[in-house]
Amino acid sequence: MADSRAEEDETFSVTLSETAEGLPAGIDPGDADGLGTIMEDTAASGKARVGRVNEEVAPRLAQAVAASTVSAISGRIDAAASAASAAATASTLADETGLGGPFDPFNGPGSSWRYSDRALGGLSFAMPLEASESEGAQRRRAAIWGSGDYYRLSDTDDSMVEWDGDVLSFHVGADMRIRPDLLGGVSVSRTTGSIEYMDRTDDVAAGGRYDTQITSVHPYLSWSLPKSGLGAWATIGYGRGEVELDDDLAGKESSDMSMKIAAIGASGRLFSGEEIISGGTTSLRLKGEGSVALLDIAGRGLISPLTSDVHRLRVALEGSHARALDSGGVLTPSLELGVRHDGGDAVTGLGLELGGSLRYAASAIGLTVAGQGRVLVAHRDDDYEEWSVGGMVRLDPGTDRHGLALTLAPAWGDGAGGLGSFGRLYNQEEMSSYGRSPRVRQAGRVDAEIGYGLSGIVTGGVVTPFAGAVLTNDDSRRYRMGSYFEFADWLRLSAEAGREERGSRLPNHGVLLRAHLRW
Repeated sequence: MADSRAEEDETFSVTLSETAEGLPAGIDPGDADGLGTIMEDTAASGKARVGRVNEEVAPRLAQAVAASTVSAISGRIDAAASAASAAATASTLADETGLGGPFDPFNGPGSSWRYSDRALGGLSFAMPLEASESEGAQRRRAAIWGSGDYYRLSDTDDSMVEWDGDVLSFHVGADMRIRPDLLGGVSVSRTTGSIEYMDRTDDVAAGGRYDTQITSVHPYLSWSLPKSGLGAWATIGYGRGEVELDDDLAGKESSDMSMKIAAIGASGRLFSGEEIISGGTTSLRLKGEGSVALLDIAGRGLISPLTSDVHRLRVALEGSHARALDSGGVLTPSLELGVRHDGGDAVTGLGLELGGSLRYAASAIGLTVAGQGRVLVAHRDDDYEEWSVGGMVRLDPGTDRHGLALTLAPAWGDGAGGLGSFGRLYNQEEMSSYGRSPRVRQAGRVDAEIGYGLSGIVTGGVVTPFAGAVLTNDDSRRYRMGSYFEFADWLRLSAEAGREERGSRLPNHGVLLRAHLRW
């Protein structure tokens, strides 16, 4: 009889007793004793154990992903609101620069050609970030930003399932001023989590590792009145990824997962003045936020389907001091004390948080760098621990397309060939090797590129060295490095080398030279 408990194999003996008529025909006295073994059903017990771990860990990871997303977007909005209140932050992105094709050698950093009418076959979208004055449109301030954070989670209470691990998130986004009091943008997040667990429910204790990865997209909208210190924002998001579990006894299994997030927030300035601490402006601000996340694990093999929802309400009091430096930048340390209430399928109840941050803003070059940390000081669940550290970098380039340039393109699906030219070359190679088109797997990915435009190297032109990467949620990584050479508006060249890594396959390498004439 199979059961779902993890137990040691058991043995038993059977002895045939001789009746008055003797042993049954054909059985010798030496065969009257027998030994049997009850084998452990590792599949049944493993599925039950994985189910318990899933119910414990998945909601906590969903809670961490939602918290990281809210922190990144609200932090970006706070930075934008601070910049909007300063008079020296009128820098804008170069005219007609889009995010549509960072991996197209003819639509990279510094491109002066419009691509608003190109087909969307290669990427999910093409979006010019700034209207041109020649078109009679009002100039809008645009920015590209990025942030990352690390969460450490653990729960070693009196329950039979103990676990601890970490969650690492990266966020990149782009936004623009729709009007002076309205900011709209989109953030793309990549989150990976790794949890070690030990289940002591059954007679035999068993552990393993629980890994997750998810890529998500979050459009957001913010309204603010910098002079009065009032602001509100909202975001929704959707992501897809995978959960992979490696159990010490039952083996490996994986399943697709998806996640939906919605959050809102508001803040108001209570006090601002230079009287408390000389040499700068001291401010006191009250802010609140609420979020809800729905996690859905499809289930496969050992992993049973699971739907989990978590929500959080948080109110915090933040004190900060902004001090202008001789270099022209502004240094702003801050402290924050917050109260939160967690609900849903994860840890629940009231908690007290303590956090701090340090931000440096150089408006002359459009640069903002920030770091922050937060720790859960107390919670209704005494055995639950949580702390996090993170940072944010934001670049708001000026109108001169020389200098540093960052580009970003979130995409969904592999049908477009992924990494621009190299992606198409590799796909053609696969088709040639297998005699048919490879199976297309829908997957999220983030394409990013950084370049620096230089003048003077080529007479009358611009040289832009660049490096780029593509990260997907199907264990595929692609890297590019090269340079764009723009001799004139009608002539542009590019040279690049690329490397693609796909799971256990040998990496692919390629070199590409391209020329473009425009008339």
